[in-house]
Amino acid sequence: MEVVAFMATLAAAVTVTAPDRTTVIERSELTRWTRAAKRQNAALDVLIRSAWFEGEARELGIAVTADHVRERLRAEAGETPRGLTRQDLVRYMRGQLAAEAIRERIGTAAAQSVTPAQIEAYVQAHPRTEPEQRTLRVVQATSERNARRATAALKRGATWRFIARRYSVDDESAGRERAVTRDMLSARVGRAAFEAKQGRLLQVGRYVLKVVAIEPEHPTPLKTQQAAAWEILASEAQQNALTGYEQALINKWRPRTICAPDLAAHRDCGNT
Repeated sequence: MEVVAFMATLAAAVTVTAPDRTTVIERSELTRWTRAAKRQNAALDVLIRSAWFEGEARELGIAVTADHVRERLRAEAGETPRGLTRQDLVRYMRGQLAAEAIRERIGTAAAQSVTPAQIEAYVQAHPRTEPEQRTLRVVQATSERNARRATAALKRGATWRFIARRYSVDDESAGRERAVTRDMLSARVGRAAFEAKQGRLLQVGRYVLKVVAIEPEHPTPLKTQQAAAWEILASEAQQNALTGYEQALINKWRPRTICAPDLAAHRDCGNT
């Protein structure tokens, strides 16, 4: 019996002991993962954290089913590391799915913790406005000379549809009305278009344009600002919650993780 126990000790690279279960990472498994990950430390990262998350999921009552594992393995066929056994991949995927489920639970709770008062305070501290917007008719002519000809034709009463068919380089600038902000235009065209009065016909290089309507800069609708504030605050709350959880996970599971002496220098080993 002593020989068997001694051989088992040699075969164990890492032992993770939880109140309900002990997980043993064997040397052979570590060897396969080291070949797949190229570095032993990276292999230990994967194997130990997989064991931690699987154990954590059990303690939190989060179930990772065999069907779920099979489904994910099928979906990621060809993307998982090579040289591993089916058992290796199943254990790895259980840990991955457990980690995802735990993080989703923590992230959802954190996002739901954002209060209307926090949103209101954020909106008050970070008021948002919509930039000035102008509705233009634009034709990009094949040359500057044709742009001048198109402008003259419009002044004589030609329709935008007519000059678009005759002078436009593409359908994109076919003289149809479109609403734009200044940053959607080139610097030269934008400066001319946003300094002109409503109704003004302009020729700027190869561009012929008319300012049809002007919508001045105005506050962003309150509901839009509130939605944006919630996105920002929820994201921050999730990040903070997940960062705190990561440290709590280490503090909880590192003492439960005993590595073989030659591996004990790894950051997740509790016998360092």
